[in-house]
Amino acid sequence: MGRADHISNVKIHYNDAVFAFDFTFTVDGVTKTIHVGGDAPQYNEITLEEDEYFTFISGYFKTMWATDVFITQLTLETNKGNSVSAGNAIGSHFSLNLEDEGKILGFFGRHGSIIDAIEAIGGRMVKVGPWGGNGGHAWDMGQADRITKLKIYYGDNIVGLETTYILNGNSHTNKNMEPPPALPRRSSLRRTSTSLLSPDIFMRYPIISDMQL
Repeated sequence: MGRADHISNVKIHYNDAVFAFDFTFTVDGVTKTIHVGGDAPQYNEITLEEDEYFTFISGYFKTMWATDVFITQLTLETNKGNSVSAGNAIGSHFSLNLEDEGKILGFFGRHGSIIDAIEAIGGRMVKVGPWGGNGGHAWDMGQADRITKLKIYYGDNIVGLETTYILNGNSHTNKNMEPPPALPRRSSLRRTSTSLLSPDIFMRYPIISDMQL
């Protein structure tokens, strides 16, 4: 399934091993459902809220039918303490717990008619800095699943940032900028450039960067 902005539902089909998954997830505002693996007469499922995500995965794998290794059991847990578990807990155990605001962003692996292997794409939010001074006003764009676009406004210094990002499948734009300094009235201004804000005030800075990610 690759990396998703938000995973909203997972079904684990099972019998004596994990046979298949149904993943429902959102990428760039589009919700998709994919089926991976074969089929089994029973399944367990979990539906996640918009601010809920997986933080823990564990399970078992075992050699079956002489040489083939399959996932025999799987458990997924969320940041809100909800979980889904299916299969038969026999074989070798594995687990991964993402701490410090880490979360599972997606799943991939190998399958035939049964799930041979599963892997998880994990990430976490790390806040670093600040760099610079302690003047001005505090700002924070908040958490994002993915940043898609960044604009940097400048003059003699960096004066503003405009960030477009995806959070829970929705696109948002956050703009933080100091007001541009007022220049003299046009009667005493030598007009060289800039965009007009009002009949008497001009902007000193252009956009230096308009990066699409």
